[in-house]
Amino acid sequence: MPDGWQPDQALADWTRANAPAAANAVEVERFRDYWTAQPGAKGRKADWAATWRNWARRCQEQAQGPNRAPAPRSTTSDRVNGWLALADSLDPNHQPTSQPSLIAIEGGAA
Repeated sequence: MPDGWQPDQALADWTRANAPAAANAVEVERFRDYWTAQPGAKGRKADWAATWRNWARRCQEQAQGPNRAPAPRSTTSDRVNGWLALADSLDPNHQPTSQPSLIAIEGGAA
C-alpha cells in the first residue's frame, strides 16, 4: 500500500453516496492498517480504489445487517398500553378509564 494512502475526492464522494458507514477517518485508518499488515502478495493490490470500494461495501453491509444491536425489548406494560392506545384511537366513543392499564395481581408472575 502506498504510504499515506487516502481516498481521492472522487472516491470520498463515492463512499459518502454508496457506503456512508465507511465515510469516516476511523474506517480509512482501519483499512490502511489492515492492508499494511498483510504480508507478501496478499498485501499488494493492482487497484487500491477498487479495494477500498469493496471494503466500504462490506462495512456498509455490516452496519445494516443482522449483526446490529437488537432493538430494546418492550415490557408487557408497554405492549398493553400500546394496544389500549390503539383501541382508543380507533373507537371515538371510547372513554379512557382512570384505572392503570395494567394491574399487578397478587401471586401472579413477576
